[in-house]
Amino acid sequence: MKIDIYAHILTEKYLQAYAKNAPQILEHVEAKSKAVTDINMRLRLMDRYPDVSQILSIANPPLDCYIKPKQAAELARTANDELAEVILKYPDKFLGAVACIPVNNVAAALDEIDRTIIQMVGFRGIQIGTRVNGEPLSLPELKPLWKKMADYDLPIWIHPVTNPKLD
Repeated sequence: MKIDIYAHILTEKYLQAYAKNAPQILEHVEAKSKAVTDINMRLRLMDRYPDVSQILSIANPPLDCYIKPKQAAELARTANDELAEVILKYPDKFLGAVACIPVNNVAAALDEIDRTIIQMVGFRGIQIGTRVNGEPLSLPELKPLWKKMADYDLPIWIHPVTNPKLD
């Protein structure tokens, strides 16, 4: 068996809610890819490779790129609820998921980490971008995230994100 641990997805309700708050997401390459946005197409593609399973993660752009902190917390919950539904519905295809967290809202991010790891089935870590609101991951206010994940002994997927401040 092969496991794709970086299988990006944009679930239907999450993408719709994100686009309602920030329509520019629809211009991102990930939102234009049917293999990322259409679960039925993904399943048909996966059927070609029966020895491959996936760990799902929400595709770019991260919430902090376009979404305000309060809405980011709500969207993260939507994303994670949908990820949980997908892994429960197709356990032979998806071995788990990586939680989407609102990194621009650390208190809500800590709550969402606990919710996904403790209350939900199949979450194997969290994903964050290489920048938070364009700032580095070494921000002191992010230390509680690092500690919480160390306490859980679970990984943090760090996804590259373009940064207009560095362009």
